[in-house]
Amino acid sequence: MSSIGAAGDPMPTTHHRLRGFYTDGVIRGRSDSRTFADFFHTHADRLSDEYDRLTVRTIAHAGQLATLQEMGVTIEAAIPLARTDPDLVIAYAGLNGPHRQVSSERLAAYSNQLGAIRTRNRKDTAHSLPADWSYGIVSPGASDHLVEGFVELYKPFDWRTEDTRAILNDQANTIAYVQTDEGQLVSTATAETAQIDIRGLGMLQLVEITEASTLPEFQGRGLYRIASHVLAETLATDTSTNAQYSEGNLRKPGVLIAAHQNGREFNHFDRKDLGPQFGILPQNFHVNDGSETRQYNDFAISYAPLDVQ
Repeated sequence: MSSIGAAGDPMPTTHHRLRGFYTDGVIRGRSDSRTFADFFHTHADRLSDEYDRLTVRTIAHAGQLATLQEMGVTIEAAIPLARTDPDLVIAYAGLNGPHRQVSSERLAAYSNQLGAIRTRNRKDTAHSLPADWSYGIVSPGASDHLVEGFVELYKPFDWRTEDTRAILNDQANTIAYVQTDEGQLVSTATAETAQIDIRGLGMLQLVEITEASTLPEFQGRGLYRIASHVLAETLATDTSTNAQYSEGNLRKPGVLIAAHQNGREFNHFDRKDLGPQFGILPQNFHVNDGSETRQYNDFAISYAPLDVQ
């Protein structure tokens, strides 16, 4: 389950984090930046052995990102907003304790990895499945027969059966899946929608692509690419969305390749002036992906360049 709806002051959450969404106004000038910087530093003082990562999202004018950095607020990502005031972004402000740092060598490797993916041709995303396999979108309220299959798909996230049932039946979720001819669920992608009310700006509709998963024995076949493409096609019919984005596990290249092939852009390459970590959420939370040996995973932000006309 994503953090998309975590609005308000930073609160304790999973994976030893404090997480929130600043809704008290848009950061448009230096005075607004100072107000937010004071807010951020106040909550940074709450970091401890128990909670050693702070992440706060806020709406800001892109021109204030460097000012926030000058004031000691690390901007980890900045996702462009569509269908609202010009040059506004969702800015991720973050701070990690000493045990959640990421080395410069690893960041350089991530940059090379994302750069290599970005040079790939965006191939035809037509669906190509084995005979009699299928894909679809979960219908909330009619998904009880899918719970057992999704419990298997969601094992990397440690969701319980009741968590899985709640995700499937949440009207805010759009869930795509791929299944075999025998009805086994093998891959899935989810879009979680939230409305966030920002003082002085109004209601924003945000969509996060999350819960990317393919059963281990079916990985490497492009199935997540198909599931996420089905999801993207479904989401494209909603013209009220202000931002559509994803936090992709950097230990799962297939997820990042699918993001690129489905038309999303890597935030890492948007603002290199904000440092080598920009566009990457360091040591954000843990996924049982069978690859990461550290306590937490690093994630790359990608987003859909929405048509603002």
